[in-house]
Amino acid sequence: MKIPQTTEQWFKALIAAFITSSSTAGLSFLGVTGANLVGVNVHLMDGKQFLAILLSGGIVGSLAYLQKSPVPPDENEIVKPADSLNNKP
Repeated sequence: MKIPQTTEQWFKALIAAFITSSSTAGLSFLGVTGANLVGVNVHLMDGKQFLAILLSGGIVGSLAYLQKSPVPPDENEIVKPADSLNNKP
């Protein structure tokens, strides 16, 4: 995972994590629809259930991102790549 170097990049990455996770969770709606098309009897979701799946997926993705990068970096702080922190001179 690339370390964000500015607050703007941090917010963009947080929004990207929400969108990616929401769309992945939204694929479950297509899975239920596809299962019904091939004859598997699965209860169809209504709009509230679909929205709940999208939001919960987005929240989980956002929380996973915040676990890795909990706060935006300081604008003046120099961020070193993780590889250089483990190498000894």
